[in-house]
Amino acid sequence: MAAIAGMIIFSQQPKPLQATMVADSELGHEVNYVAYPTGTYNLPIAQMIKEAGYKAAFTIKYGNVDKASNIFALERVPIFHTEETNKDFIERIRYQPIFESFGWMKN
Repeated sequence: MAAIAGMIIFSQQPKPLQATMVADSELGHEVNYVAYPTGTYNLPIAQMIKEAGYKAAFTIKYGNVDKASNIFALERVPIFHTEETNKDFIERIRYQPIFESFGWMKN
C-alpha cells in the first residue's frame, strides 16, 4: 500500500478498512480517496471501498467525470511529464470528442 497526499493506492489484495487506518496514521490525517491498482476494480471491491468510508475511488478509464459517473469508479485524464506538460494536458482535453469517437473515453 502506498499513501500519496490524501489518496491511497492498494498494491496487494484490498483490505480497505485496515488500509484506511494505516494510511490515516502514517499521514497524520484522514485519507478520503483511493486509486485502484492498474485501475482494476469490480462491484464487490467498489462496495468494500464505500463501506470502509472512502468518499471516492479512481480507475484508469480515460474520461471526464460528470454527473453520470460512478463515484467509486471515476474516470481520469492522465497527465504525463513532458517538456510541455500543461500544453499537452490542454490538448488532451480539447481532443476529447475525437477520443470519444474512437471509444477511448465515454461520451
